[in-house]
Amino acid sequence: MKENLDKILKNLGININIEGIGVDIGGLKSAVKYSQGESSNVLQISIDPRITKDRIKAHLVEPGTIQVEWPKIRSEGQDIPVE
Repeated sequence: MKENLDKILKNLGININIEGIGVDIGGLKSAVKYSQGESSNVLQISIDPRITKDRIKAHLVEPGTIQVEWPKIRSEGQDIPVE
């Protein structure tokens, strides 16, 4: 049963690290990783590498809630006419 649950979580992009406290959640375009050390908590967010640090905004919106914002970048696709 645990193996089936591990497969389901892995397919959803969720990894639970039993040795330390950690959770990874990933998707096609971004991933979030949380871990705890002895004296700190770390939240790592993977975003489009074309975003520079001066375009990222972080806010403490209310006690206990952090908001991180960065702009969307449109892909450089090509329009193809359809008849």
